[in-house]
Amino acid sequence: MFRLTRFHDVLKPLPRAVFEEFVVKHQSDKSTKGFTSWVHLVTMVYGQLSGASSLRTLTAGFNRQHPHYHLGIRKALCRSTISDANAHRPPDVFADALKLLMTQAKRRVRRQMKDMLCLLDSTSITLKGNGFDVWTREQRTRNTQGVKLHLLLEGQTASPLAYSVTPANVNDVTEGGRMVIEKGAIHVFDKGYRDYGWWHKIHQAGAVFVTRFKKNANVSRVEDCPLEEEDHGVILKDERVVFANRSPGGGAQEPLPCAATPGDGGAA
Repeated sequence: MFRLTRFHDVLKPLPRAVFEEFVVKHQSDKSTKGFTSWVHLVTMVYGQLSGASSLRTLTAGFNRQHPHYHLGIRKALCRSTISDANAHRPPDVFADALKLLMTQAKRRVRRQMKDMLCLLDSTSITLKGNGFDVWTREQRTRNTQGVKLHLLLEGQTASPLAYSVTPANVNDVTEGGRMVIEKGAIHVFDKGYRDYGWWHKIHQAGAVFVTRFKKNANVSRVEDCPLEEEDHGVILKDERVVFANRSPGGGAQEPLPCAATPGDGGAA
């Protein structure tokens, strides 16, 4: 069972006064009857950290350690109250809290590490059936009906740097291209993020990216680059290449970037 005696330490990065500003901004405590946004936040964080598999186990564990005056919670939790809040309270107040914490994590990573490793990917979340079909059916894809989470993750600390949630049919590269490029960081993503114009923007922003070319990428080798002894057997080959065409063709409008050179903004 997760103990709540030092739970307030977990919440230190999110000052309550700042969180209450988000509450006022989004009017998330409007018409509330005691179960405030702050109590809601504490409850769900406890549920996550305790590994609660249901609202029943969450309330049982939380109430077993009641009261929690140091957390600003004076009453025992009721399962139906939490359920109603999850269903009806606007999520915007928690989204703002998450963005604040993500900003703090980014600053901490920058202080601790010279080279930031940014991992970009997406995952689909299935939402279909009663209550979901009305707003997810039209945006479904061949494989997924629901929503898609796009996440930029700091690889060495597993700290989220940016995120967005879109309909399932939004292309990865379309949403990925909207995320802020971290200057000086190494951005890693798969070949689903092929957008030569965006690659060039990463290069111009002073960042580096690592990805894979698609099979139809038309490139020409300029020179072979020697491998370090410790890289043999890990890296198959290291080459400096240029794109053979001035534009990608197929009706695409994005310009091709500069030569893909190890260490200066592009690698394949």
